Amino acid sequence: ITVPTPRGPLLVNTLTQNDVIGEIGIFGDVPRTATAIARTKVEVLRISRDVFVNVIRGNPDAAIALIRILADRLAKTTAQLRRMAAEAK
Repeated sequence: ITVPTPRGPLLVNTLTQNDVIGEIGIFGDVPRTATAIARTKVEVLRISRDVFVNVIRGNPDAAIALIRILADRLAKTTAQLRRMAAEAK
């Protein structure tokens, strides 16, 4: 997963089997915030916003699992930003 920066794309995460992408756009109703480029052959499942929201509403365990994924990504992004800020000094 890369995000645009003034210096060019920045690699922020590498995903593996069964990872989720696109949730920010679904929940935040905002344009995509990153780009995903496959390095190998992949198989993806694309679901609509309505289906995704219905799965989350009807399955608390899925909602909790997604919250954990989002919390982990936020923690990793925060750590990466701290490292980058320290390197810029």
